[in-house]
Amino acid sequence: MARRALAAAAAALAVLVLASCSQGTATVEPGAGSPPSPTPTPAQDATPSSPDALSLEWIADLEDNRAELTARQDAERAEAATVLQLPPGAAWGNLESFQSLDDQILALETGTLVASEDSYPELLWYEDGFFASLMAIDWRCAWLSTAVQRAEAGDVAGAANAVGVLRSFSSTSYVASFPDYDRVFLADYVDPVLDGSTQDARELLGACPAETLVH
Repeated sequence: MARRALAAAAAALAVLVLASCSQGTATVEPGAGSPPSPTPTPAQDATPSSPDALSLEWIADLEDNRAELTARQDAERAEAATVLQLPPGAAWGNLESFQSLDDQILALETGTLVASEDSYPELLWYEDGFFASLMAIDWRCAWLSTAVQRAEAGDVAGAANAVGVLRSFSSTSYVASFPDYDRVFLADYVDPVLDGSTQDARELLGACPAETLVH
């Protein structure tokens, strides 16, 4: 149940959508799965050759997409880091790698994928705030694990401090990505820790990246 709650919170963020893009602009259908893969023409010659003109256009579109997403990720994470500080012993989870873009670029450069006039490269699209919200999930995991660890160690003051930090998230702009933060997360998983009840919180922590947890 707790694992589903964390997954639902993450799903409330902007959902990553692979988009089949026309002229470099992604078409997004929220909640939809990955769109059908493009149908490029496989290279027939086993000998690698230089990409043709259309393949070079695809490579340029993919590289522009990757550069724009990397810049957005860096900017959102830098801004979020000024508001969301991790407790000692915790670290941020992995960055988004945009591997599918790199895979397409490599395939086009080596000739294992040839661009076709009938299809388009698979560009990636993320809603504004997506990368900051991933940091918020890491932050939430870190402070909840701190509260649980302190409570189970008998450190009432330490647990209360961690719970207070978790409650402070409600006053930040990032809470907008987690509409059930107060009603579900705080009420069902955080506040019970102060009464020594950590079972539900521990179950929820099982869905967190290992590096974000305080032991």
